[in-house]
Amino acid sequence: MKKRNGVGEAIVLSTMAAGFMLLSPDNAKAAEAGATTDPLITKDEKFDTEQTLRYGHKGLSVKAIQIELMALDFYSSKLDGVYGRNTQQAIKEFQFVHHLKVDGIAGPSTLNKLFSSIDTKTYQQFTSTKLLNGDKGEQVRQLQEKLSRLGYFSTTIDGKFGPLTKGAVLDYQNRYGLKADGVADSTTLKHLFTNQNVRGKTITVRSVKKQTNFSVDTSIIKHATSLIGIPYKWGGTSPSGFDCSGFLQYVYSQKGYTIPRTVSDIWNFGVNVSKPSIGDLVFFQTYKRGPSHAGIYLGDGKFIHSGSKGVTVSSMNTSYWQERYLGSKRIVQYN
Repeated sequence: MKKRNGVGEAIVLSTMAAGFMLLSPDNAKAAEAGATTDPLITKDEKFDTEQTLRYGHKGLSVKAIQIELMALDFYSSKLDGVYGRNTQQAIKEFQFVHHLKVDGIAGPSTLNKLFSSIDTKTYQQFTSTKLLNGDKGEQVRQLQEKLSRLGYFSTTIDGKFGPLTKGAVLDYQNRYGLKADGVADSTTLKHLFTNQNVRGKTITVRSVKKQTNFSVDTSIIKHATSLIGIPYKWGGTSPSGFDCSGFLQYVYSQKGYTIPRTVSDIWNFGVNVSKPSIGDLVFFQTYKRGPSHAGIYLGDGKFIHSGSKGVTVSSMNTSYWQERYLGSKRIVQYN
């Protein structure tokens, strides 16, 4: 949020949240009392991003947050206006992906990020839209821009849905297993405008010299799994709490390996493998272009990592991780 002369500037609600009156926690009880009536609000109603919402709060402000989280596929539970465990966990997941402090509290920094997602607001305009060959206008231009950012559209962005735009939509649909007909229906548009991945991102891997062991060290798994349950801690590098790369660095240090501190540096440090074996590292693109999250592959499509829930095991086969998977690397020993 921008501030002018020390005064917070409110953010306009997205279309999806426009049907709800947005109140501060102090007014939440009043909102509950009138929850069964139609709220008196227009789509230009403002949301106060200077407030702080947390576990236990209730009201239409909480419902608005749930709606935004649902639009981004972080929340799939009931839109009940209750800041319970599911809402708290969704906020943690959102904070983790966007490199915010992971505390499950919807404070100003989290609310500003949540309500300023241009791609989400763009998608919300398209919930009942179908764009196809021959269409023209602003919505087609926004579609082309998003396809371009994801690496599927490389020609002039002109707002005209022609053969090249259709081909880009087809490529995208085939890539993610959507109905491949070249028509940008609501399913394709939702997937597209909530996709933070970037296609074709290439990062130079340093040359490897004097390799003494190119095989994967599967014994690393024993050390990694012994840490399951340790909480996530921003900047954490010890068993009192780990962030993503801090966890990897600690685990490998237990086997005498020295690896870089950041995910991007670890990516450049490792050796490319076509597909992961047990003990290899798997990398994902989350909040920015290029590798920003990583874990250790356990086999059977699972990996262990330090995320918003702490050190835990996740499946690479879920839509979230599938869409963000970048590749695999192997850590080797050097003379």
